[in-house]
Amino acid sequence: MKTIYILFALLFSFSLYTFAQQQNDTPYEVKQFTLPSGSEVTVETVGGNIEVKGGQTGQAKVEMYVRNPQWKRKLSNEDIKERLANYLVDISQSGNKLAIKVTPKSKNMDWEDEGLSISFKLFVPTQVQTKLQATGGNISLADVTGRQSVKTTGGNISLDEIKGDADVDCTGGNIGVKQYNGKIAVSCSGGNINIGDASGEFQVQTAGGNLHFDNVSGSVKGQTAGGNISANIKELGKYLTLTTSGGNIHADFPTNKGLDYDIKADRINARVENFKGSHETDRIQGSTNGGGIPVKISTSGGNIRMN
Repeated sequence: MKTIYILFALLFSFSLYTFAQQQNDTPYEVKQFTLPSGSEVTVETVGGNIEVKGGQTGQAKVEMYVRNPQWKRKLSNEDIKERLANYLVDISQSGNKLAIKVTPKSKNMDWEDEGLSISFKLFVPTQVQTKLQATGGNISLADVTGRQSVKTTGGNISLDEIKGDADVDCTGGNIGVKQYNGKIAVSCSGGNINIGDASGEFQVQTAGGNLHFDNVSGSVKGQTAGGNISANIKELGKYLTLTTSGGNIHADFPTNKGLDYDIKADRINARVENFKGSHETDRIQGSTNGGGIPVKISTSGGNIRMN
């Protein structure tokens, strides 16, 4: 499992590096708000990144970063002001709701000559509910507790130190989840999904990438249409389901509890003790320790290695 951990660390480090670049720039605008614990924060931007970090007490700080979408050339303040006229930028608060929204005034904007990359970095209370959406950018969320919704098109997503339920959706990028506790649904149409040091309930699927679970405790359902699955499960929950249509599966999980197996592959390499049932090279059906937790692992075009 060392290779899995390295891959996860590289993805997570890359995401942190991307957002660190944003941190080192000077913000174009900074706003402060009084924001009590349990508030709602929504951010929606086009062509930029979103970073949200919890830990504040009764307040929130919003930093807005404005850049040329062509990263090789910086814009002057006059150029930025001229291009900002092509956008509606709203940063406002209504009661316990802090809302940020960036909307281009024209759908036919010349992105190279008129467009901007508008990113946001927020410092918020730990107890907060977020709804984050980026088009063409990355999203990073850390150190918060509550209900979270994160969606990006054309970028990566990084979650770290999160407690609570979450819905995560990514088109065209990778997803990294670390130090998570709660119920999470993760969907990715064109990248890899990495989940490490996490506990709870996981519904995870990707259409065109690999799945990696490292040091995960709880109920896990992982599906990929065109990749491999590696799962290091520390403690089983109510179920374990791993499915791929075009790859291999490597799964390590404790077998000291009662388990009901349904395993299918071109070839299965598995060590199963105290087993009752059918054990073939391409199919395992049966139970251990009297049965109990359903373990369903299958691949249509690959091999399976367990424990």
